[in-house]
Amino acid sequence: MADERQSQHIVGLDLLRVAAACLVMMYHFAFWHWTRGNTVLPGSLGAPPWSGIHLDFGWVGVEIFFVISGYVITLSASGSGMSAPRFLRSRFMRLVPCAWICATLTFMVYVWLPAQYSAKIYLDYVATMAFWPLRSIDGVYWTLGIEVSFYILVFALLRLRRLATLESVVTRIGLASGLFWACALLTVSLTEAAVGWPATLHMLVTRAEANRELQLLLVQHGCFFALGTVMSKAATGGFTRARGVALASLGAACVLEIIGQNSIIERASQLSLSALPAVAIWLTAVAVLALAATCNKTLLRWLGPTAKAVRFAGLTTYPLYLVHNPLGLGLTVLLAPYLGFSAVVIGLAGAIIGAALIARYGEPALSAALRHVWPPAAGGHDLHVRGQLPKAVTVLSGEAQ
Repeated sequence: MADERQSQHIVGLDLLRVAAACLVMMYHFAFWHWTRGNTVLPGSLGAPPWSGIHLDFGWVGVEIFFVISGYVITLSASGSGMSAPRFLRSRFMRLVPCAWICATLTFMVYVWLPAQYSAKIYLDYVATMAFWPLRSIDGVYWTLGIEVSFYILVFALLRLRRLATLESVVTRIGLASGLFWACALLTVSLTEAAVGWPATLHMLVTRAEANRELQLLLVQHGCFFALGTVMSKAATGGFTRARGVALASLGAACVLEIIGQNSIIERASQLSLSALPAVAIWLTAVAVLALAATCNKTLLRWLGPTAKAVRFAGLTTYPLYLVHNPLGLGLTVLLAPYLGFSAVVIGLAGAIIGAALIARYGEPALSAALRHVWPPAAGGHDLHVRGQLPKAVTVLSGEAQ
């Protein structure tokens, strides 16, 4: 049984998660924290020792995570014996323990950091612990609300016994997402530097591009979950002409979102940035995802015992995504007087170690405690016990980012 479960685990997805997490982490510390309006690193270290823009495209790691989530959740929800209550419990056990630990750690660090602290941090902490999607203790939590929106959709279809329509439903959402971005990008381009009512339209559209309520309705990012879902169905149910058309259309929608997201970051940082690196990296990641299941057995044989370490690294990406900012910033500020810019490297290394400790000890311990409060249904499967799924479901660790 253990060997069979191991062979079902798609190790390539873990490698992809690690790459995506590293992209996001380096984006924050090599680019975003040095842009206009950010004060923690410049206040401790002054101007960066390099010139130009570095890793301004690393945010695309989030878009990679969204595609992986669509792929993985579709497989999980389609597993033998999956029901709405089991799905709900599995998502709770996967998301909540780690988020609670990371939010608490973030609260402790940010209260200590003068540049990050404000009275509202207490409300932010409570909102984060309650998974309230309209405010959070750190900017990275914005993705969890979007993930939960996708999970709610899957849960509703399971509850209504309509999971067979998931591919059709999310494809429509994804195409609507693409239409939104096509209209938004065209409108912004035509009303650039305009005056009068076109300038007002320009302002409204740029606000809509980053509107939180629209994000939670999957308007901006539904294309990524849809692409992952269709890829998952194609991998398990076969490639058809209709799926080929859907994949091409959804892929184009995703590229439009990436171009739009790049524009949002341009406006926020007041810098001129190219979307081409982000598009290229994202397309490469999608190609790797498509090959992951096909080449899984070969990759597992090639990795041998190392596959277990890769699997654990995949599990670590969730806490790393949530704590790299507070731990990286906190350690950098603490060590900057002694190490200078080397403190950034040490800070990121500390964040990686902290995330590994959370994945190895903190999250399993809290999950075990919560399992006593919410035990699996009689005869049911515990869908997340140290990253293992039941036999009938592909074993895919670290599903949510």
